[in-house]
Amino acid sequence: YVFHTEDGGKTWTTQLDTGSMSYGFSHISFRDAQSGCVSGSTIYCTEDGGKTWQERLGVRPSGSKMLGGISLTGRSAGWAVGNVGRIMKTEDNSRSWKDASKRNECGPARFFINKKAGWFYGPFSVNKLCKTSDGGHTLERQEVEIKVQNVFFADDSTGWAVGMIEEWKDGKETNRSYDRINVWGVIKHTIDGGKTWKTQFKESMGIDGNPALTVISFINRETGWVVGTNGTILHTEDGGKHWVHQKSGDAKLYLYKVQFIDAKAGWIVGMHVNDGWTGIILHTEDGG
Repeated sequence: YVFHTEDGGKTWTTQLDTGSMSYGFSHISFRDAQSGCVSGSTIYCTEDGGKTWQERLGVRPSGSKMLGGISLTGRSAGWAVGNVGRIMKTEDNSRSWKDASKRNECGPARFFINKKAGWFYGPFSVNKLCKTSDGGHTLERQEVEIKVQNVFFADDSTGWAVGMIEEWKDGKETNRSYDRINVWGVIKHTIDGGKTWKTQFKESMGIDGNPALTVISFINRETGWVVGTNGTILHTEDGGKHWVHQKSGDAKLYLYKVQFIDAKAGWIVGMHVNDGWTGIILHTEDGG
């Protein structure tokens, strides 16, 4: 599904219902109020604000080629990334897409600050982060020392990464969750484009904290928010030198996305784990 609001989220209408699609959508990006795309099992795009949508790939990827993140930039360019390091690119306002390169070593998620510079990373227990300076054709591995869930960069030098450090019995990771003895939520900061990272925040999230901190978002170099599991909301007004907890209202919330349009108005989406995994949207008009 694709849902749309024109009143700040008070009411939502369905714009796209694909019915029996096998995998659905996971990410959405708009370059302006009219032109946008969603990605998942395939790519659907609109040029009229969502009134009509057209499928762009023709042949839907298999499960191993599922498309995750999508990002539209400038007047016509955009990227979509997926499993097994797949990177797709458009240069004609999303009307056609082609494989740009395949990068098995870096993971499917991405954050671009312009047409050339961006970072690829592997969320959900993949400990990898790579930088590109040529639009994704070549990638340079960076060491962050956490399992990266999300990144945000204010420019090509200043950025943040959120994720976790897991502690295991006997110091050895297994595929059994009961062998995990602690999960630390961690925020890392860089001022040299990711060459070096320093820890700004580290806090025990408990064994049920996986994946701990999930998403970070800034409105400028100083003011930002991080959300995560256990209803966690963190806020900074000094570029991450100090992070303070804000109340979500319920420790049983798993929070997955956050976006603010200014220092006061913002939204968080997630799920309530004790209420049938009910979808939740949180809204603030006072900065959290």
